[in-house]
Amino acid sequence: MKLNSEKSNLIDKLILFFIFLFLGSLSISIFVNQLGYYGALILLLYKYYRNKENPFSKNGLEVILLLYIGAEILSTLFSVNHGQSFHNLLKRFLLLPMMYTVASAADDFKKAKLFLKVYLGCALASIALYLAFSARYYFYNLYQIEQSGPMVYQYPITTSELMSFTSIILFAFVIDAKNKTKYRLYSLAGFLISFIAMIATYKRTGWMGAAAGIITILIIKKKWPLLAVIVVAGFLLAVTSRGKSEIYTYLCDGKITELSNFKTEGRAYDILTDKQDLWIGDYENGILKYESGATKKIISTPSPVSKLLQINDSLLVANLIDTRFVLYKKQNNGGLKEVHEFASPGFTTSYCFYKDAFYVQDRDSGLTVFPHFMESTKSIRYPQFAGYENVFSDSAYIVMYSNTKGLCVYNSLNGLPESNVVNNEFIDEISYIDYIDHTLLIENKKTLKLYKIGNAKLTEIGENSKIKGVYQRDLSGSNLSLLTNKGQLFKVQYPLNNEIKIISSWRLDYLPQAFTCSGDTVYASKVKNNRFASIVDRYNPSNYTRFALWSAGMKMFKDHPVFGVGDIDLADLYRQYKHFYDKEIQGHMHNNYVHILVTLGLFGFVVVMLLLVKLLTLNYKIYKTLEKEVFSSSYAVGVIGCLVSFLVAGLTEWNFGDHEVITMIWFLTGLNIAFYNLYLKQKNKTAE
Repeated sequence: MKLNSEKSNLIDKLILFFIFLFLGSLSISIFVNQLGYYGALILLLYKYYRNKENPFSKNGLEVILLLYIGAEILSTLFSVNHGQSFHNLLKRFLLLPMMYTVASAADDFKKAKLFLKVYLGCALASIALYLAFSARYYFYNLYQIEQSGPMVYQYPITTSELMSFTSIILFAFVIDAKNKTKYRLYSLAGFLISFIAMIATYKRTGWMGAAAGIITILIIKKKWPLLAVIVVAGFLLAVTSRGKSEIYTYLCDGKITELSNFKTEGRAYDILTDKQDLWIGDYENGILKYESGATKKIISTPSPVSKLLQINDSLLVANLIDTRFVLYKKQNNGGLKEVHEFASPGFTTSYCFYKDAFYVQDRDSGLTVFPHFMESTKSIRYPQFAGYENVFSDSAYIVMYSNTKGLCVYNSLNGLPESNVVNNEFIDEISYIDYIDHTLLIENKKTLKLYKIGNAKLTEIGENSKIKGVYQRDLSGSNLSLLTNKGQLFKVQYPLNNEIKIISSWRLDYLPQAFTCSGDTVYASKVKNNRFASIVDRYNPSNYTRFALWSAGMKMFKDHPVFGVGDIDLADLYRQYKHFYDKEIQGHMHNNYVHILVTLGLFGFVVVMLLLVKLLTLNYKIYKTLEKEVFSSSYAVGVIGCLVSFLVAGLTEWNFGDHEVITMIWFLTGLNIAFYNLYLKQKNKTAE
């Protein structure tokens, strides 16, 4: 029985409600977003069932979509994990009707335009809020420390891609001279806000995608002068975007006085003082020894150096980017001789040593202790401590901490954890934690506090609210110095004696990458890493990890070439195929094309590439059809730019499998199809 007009109108209103819920949450909440989508889809299907009138129209993608689902089914049949592969197949399949749902709901031009305006308005509101959170990252130098923008709605890399789509759509309206001046100005304001916010995510994936999308629009619109300006500006940026690494020496005796500075060839990520010598972990340039501002020795290392640890007068340890450790012995000729290298099995987040024992904390595989690391690489594993990210040790305690698991303290017996003293205690909003002489130094958002461990609990024994944003510390002899994220250096009385007493403080006009003290002399390294130039930097940690993932991914593909391993999380497989020193475990390949080769094999890869080509050609066909239409043509060329952005961003990210991102692709395409169908409908009416 058909629905009566009253019930039909009610369902139409509910469909619009769910669509607006979907549109308003596209940038901020995948849960609300999917609630809106499925609500609208179910109501459309119910209305179809009752009225026997199909609300959905074909768009020319049906054959390739069926082939894609077929490829997913075949990969599931041959998968190494059938259950997980079927689960992901179902997720991919259920998102595909989004194009048809959006196109069906936008059944007149007024609704179609309103859908776009609601999406853009809500996206810009969320972007403005993101910029407010980003201000703190800028003022407190957190971009330099974390190499990322804030995580407000989802991971910053996803946020950057979503913002790139908003920027590209708005840019398309700015660049189209057919639009009224006031609308172009509104679009320009929105574009600038979204573009700045995208930069504030500090994620290069979104940047590259946005650049590719904008350039594509300029080519299609034949805006050659503006394109030339952008290309020249990009070239100049690439040429001038060079990093800088310098070492500064200061005398701090009541005031701070610069004594000298010199440059290094690599990146001075860490520095140590040793009498008259200065040892520098110069990242890709190995370990340097400086005397009187001149390089005396350069010691090459198996991979870039991220940290140096002074063990004693004759030994030091270099921590490398691939999380291995190399023990070096100082030679009479001023050089270093490798004793041996050692490593934990997992993704290392923290390490320390006390006397003969070396402690390595892995986020994924727990604590590894090398009881006699100076003589042997033999280790003892404690996988039960997985999930902690910081480790400290002395003669009394072994302390571990993470934001998710809290604080854990064990008695130390012969350098090994014996019995639990404090079990997963939480202290609110910890931004810095350290352990010095049986006392914990903990900073929250308000103050820096000192805690004593004893009687199975923590006891607060002192605090200092003047020291805020502690970033690093240096304990050299009788000097304890704390560096904040605003470049302020505090010299604190040591031993602490139940208080945090400031002896003196100085402020630098930059945030040092590393620093160390020797009496009243302070050595600080200033490293400028250009974020733009890092896109092609093979030693950049993110790039280094991606190369490792892609290498392992191609090995997986060679073993499962036809139908792949199935649409599954690849973390367990990656552990089997990776090199031992590649520690960051990911469930995807950080690349659409490698990931699809691995999961769906060559058959699925060909099908997905055809699908992407078909999406591009369909949207280009829509643009050419609507080229003379003022509003819809601007949107259509913007969608093409978004698709190109998606494809380019997919070179370094698995955005095809990112629920938030692929939802945007299906939505943008569905709305473009709606404008196309409405135009043809209007044209046919006029012809009649």
